[in-house]
Order: sequence, then C-alpha cells, then structure tokens
Amino acid sequence: MPESGLMTPAGGPKPGAPPPGRGGAKAGGAGGGGGAGGDGDGGEGENGEEPRHVVSERAGPPPKGGGEELVGGRYKRVRPLGRGTYGVVYEALDLQAGGGGGLVALKRVRSSHAARAGVPETTVRELRVLETCRHENLVGLREVIYSGDCLWLVLEHCAHDLSRLVDWMSFPFRESEVKGLLLQILRGVAHMHDHWTMHRDLKPSNVLLTASGTVKLCDFGLARRFHAGSREEAAEVQGPLSPTVVTLWYRAPEILLGGGSSAAYDEAVDMWACGCVFAELLKLRPLFPGASEAEQLRLIVELLGRPSERIWPGVSGLSGFSADSLPNQPYNLLPREFPSLGKEGLDLLDGLLTFCPRSRLTARDALAHEYFRVRPLPKDVGEMPSFPVLAEAQDGEGPRPLHGPPPPAVQAPGRKRPRAEARGRWSNFLGGGG
Repeated sequence: MPESGLMTPAGGPKPGAPPPGRGGAKAGGAGGGGGAGGDGDGGEGENGEEPRHVVSERAGPPPKGGGEELVGGRYKRVRPLGRGTYGVVYEALDLQAGGGGGLVALKRVRSSHAARAGVPETTVRELRVLETCRHENLVGLREVIYSGDCLWLVLEHCAHDLSRLVDWMSFPFRESEVKGLLLQILRGVAHMHDHWTMHRDLKPSNVLLTASGTVKLCDFGLARRFHAGSREEAAEVQGPLSPTVVTLWYRAPEILLGGGSSAAYDEAVDMWACGCVFAELLKLRPLFPGASEAEQLRLIVELLGRPSERIWPGVSGLSGFSADSLPNQPYNLLPREFPSLGKEGLDLLDGLLTFCPRSRLTARDALAHEYFRVRPLPKDVGEMPSFPVLAEAQDGEGPRPLHGPPPPAVQAPGRKRPRAEARGRWSNFLGGGG
C-alpha cells in the first residue's frame, strides 16, 4: 500500500496568468480583504481605495414588514431563504422582467452592523469579488440598491445548494454527474485564482445549483487576494493571514497545523476544500467530519497517513505540528475508502488532498486531469438532473429519486451532516452566517 503522498502530481503555473507581483492583471483594482480572524490589510483596494460598487439611485423608502413594498421600485419579496448575522436573503420577483416576473435573490445587509462606511467588511469583500471576478460559475450580481438603513444585493436566483442535495439524496450521484458538478466547481475556482483571489470558505453549502444545472459558487465574505510571488515573499508582503477561515470539515492541514496566525497559506487551501467536496459528492457524507481541530487532524491522518518531512518539507517547523500527538499511521488509504473509484479518479482525489501545499494540484491542473477524459464522461450542464420536489419540499422531506430506486447495496452509508452545519439553502450566504 503506498505511503501517504506518493501519488501526488506537482502543481504548475496558471496558464495566461499575469506576471508575478501583487498588482497583476486585475479588473477594477480589487484589493485583498482581511479574514474573520483579522488579516492585516483591512480590505482596502490596491492603493487604499474603496472598490467602486454599482449602487442604484432608485432607493426609495425602506421596505417594511410583510414584504409587500417593492425594493428599488421593482423587486417584490416572496419569502425568506435564510438568515444570518448581517441580514436576510429573500426570494423575490423582478416585476420588470418579461413573462410576469423573474426570480432573483435579494440579500439585505443592515448598516447598523457597519464597520466601514455603513457596510460590514464581509459585504465589502463580497462585492469586490462579485464585481471583479464575473464568471458563469460564480453567482452573478445584478445591482446594489441602497434604501434607508439597508443595502440590498440583487443576485442570481439559484434553486438549490449542494449541501441540501447531498443531505437528502437517497443514493449516490452517478459518476458522470459528479464529474459534471466538479468540473463546474473547478472552473469557478480557477477563474478566482487566475484573478489572484482565494475563496477561503469552499464547502457544499457555498455551491449553488440553478434549475438548469449550472453550478454557482457563492459567499465571498472571506475571499482575499493572495500574493503572486513565492510563499516566502507572500508572508512578508501580505502579513499574517487569519487561521479562522474555511469551515472546519474543509480546512486544509497547513491552516490546522499553523497554530496562531498562519502566515503563508495561499490558494492551495481552496484546492484541499475542492478535494473534500469531491469526496462528499461520491459518498454523500463529509469525508472529515471533525468536531474539533484535534479530531479533524486525527481523521485526516487516519485516512491519508501521518505527514513527514519527506512528503511535506517544512512540516516539522509548523507551530502546531507534533508527530507524537498524531496517529502512527503511515499509509494513504484512499483506495480502500473509495473502492469503486477508478485509478484516474483516485489520482485526482489524491492530488487535491495532498498534504504539501506546493505539491497539491492547482485548479488548472485539476481541470486538465485525465479523470475528466475517461468514461463515463462528465455530464454537460443541459444533461444534469433536476430536483423539482426538493426545491418545493418542506424541511424533513427528501427529494424525488433521480434514476429510480437503487439496489440496497448502493445506499449511502454513514451519518448525514447535522442541520446546524447544513443550514439549508442560502443561509451562510449572509456574511456572518457561516
């Protein structure tokens, strides 16, 4: 059985990326944003400038109560989709759209929680990404409306989030569907990384799915620019980065082992999270559902083996690393955990879940992987299944089976995520809500 890390391909440069340097070829002058634990840059633009947001002049009086008044003179709230620290996300009708009104998502942010110019820092970061990293696989921003003490973000409407689908699927996705979903996730991540931006909170509940089968990444409140040079330069230029990013189950080992302020992580933390999401699509349950950082590390080592200087140069220098406190398990057990996954799929999963950030696959490497070129081929967007019952179901109801009842042998084993972690649709798309 191979020792941990033996199958890992090395990462490569981003095709078409701008030359090294913090400036880069970045539209709109987007700058970095500090993390939840206090990253050093405070969220300003490259030269300390605020990002330019498209704020509607059609403000009008603030809507009240039952949602009958229109937001911006055109959007009628239908029902809340989720609540968080900084506001509420509503499903709404655009009354000026053709055909009697189109659905949008309205994210209300109250300025009473303001940290800067009446807008929470997480919202400033989210707006920066929404405006400067536009892509088919990132949720789209239509406009920003200021009304009274509220800021309203008008966003694309998405029928589902991946965590809800994973929680209530009665049997696994087909592998062609997993490939189609993963390809779209990687395309969105690659676009962010090509713009020198890391998401820092990738997880199934931040992966939305439209009724037509298109994946949309969302919740950019923790997103931040990363330095285009070496990790050594990054540590000096950008200062310490917050270790309190990425939901625990999807948090990369370099953050878990950094201890205190993790000074030099980069976009590789998003790729570890992509590996965890890939595994969850295959298993319909989280791969590393730790209840604490210590348990999270234990679960990782029990599956992937204990990291060493041979496979992760410099790991012994991390402040949180202690070989004696980790299980003495030297083997990579991914083949045993995923016995039906072919060699190409195992190689991709191993490349994403590689301990050493320098050796972990980049998003562009992953997109070019052989796994997506062998049968079954990835489902195109138009061929992805729909989930009509799940979109309308009350809490506690499951979706209609996609492909008919499976034999008992393929029923997804193991526990589902607690509802506190799943939180339903859109709920952690609220800045402070997740």
